Amino acid sequence: MFNGKCAYCESKIIVVTYGAIEHFYPKSQYPDLTFTWENLLLSCDKCNDANHKGTNFPLDDITGNPLLIDPTDGVTDPNTHIEFVWDEMAKLASVYGRDRRGQIVEDLFDLNGMRGRKELINYRSQYIKRLLALLRLAKQGDSEALSLLQEACQSGAEYYAFASIYILPHLPP
Repeated sequence: MFNGKCAYCESKIIVVTYGAIEHFYPKSQYPDLTFTWENLLLSCDKCNDANHKGTNFPLDDITGNPLLIDPTDGVTDPNTHIEFVWDEMAKLASVYGRDRRGQIVEDLFDLNGMRGRKELINYRSQYIKRLLALLRLAKQGDSEALSLLQEACQSGAEYYAFASIYILPHLPP
């Protein structure tokens, strides 16, 4: 389902840390869902540690619904809550919350390295920078660059969310 990527930060598990089985609904708060298949996600150690998701599970004060975006629900489009931004000047690939739910994702998983996850933003930024360089080559007719970009624009690819916005629209059908 996750193609070896963390369900939250989209990093390949072997790149950032060892993987972990993450319970979307924390098992300490929802013990009846501990072994429910739909509640089990692949996560990197960083996204699942106590400083990030861990047992943190913010709920809406009025409805009691989760504010965290479930990457498997098949209904919620993360792009309505999260904005993926490439800053050409700084050469940084950042993730920003468009609304409360998106801000919770941005902050909880420290997707911009504000609380120490510098390796995530550095690696993600270098990856996107390489894709953009390949895009320039592909636009000049480089078929190998085009092939690599087509692979990067598959849903199983690392940082697909960024590639789907910054690369995919520029590729031939």
